[in-house]
Amino acid sequence: MRQDVLEVRMDAVERSLANFREEMREFRAEMRDFRREMKAEFSGLRSEFTGLRSEFTDLRSEFFGMKRWMATLWITGVLAILAVLVEISLRT
Repeated sequence: MRQDVLEVRMDAVERSLANFREEMREFRAEMRDFRREMKAEFSGLRSEFTGLRSEFTDLRSEFFGMKRWMATLWITGVLAILAVLVEISLRT
């Protein structure tokens, strides 16, 4: 009698272990799919970030190019005003 109870319990444990193994296989498959999806998502985000970074770099270079252009115009204007003042002072 005692042997039968032990065998029944062992069978139950083996079934539980088999079910657990099957669930673990399913979980591994789900995790593989999840990793694959996340890698695809992250690569998409990485390409978007790279695009934004290049746009920012373009805007920054454009801004500094404009700043140089504005400085050149300002210096040219100051030199023109100085030339006019010198011309006026030489005529008087």
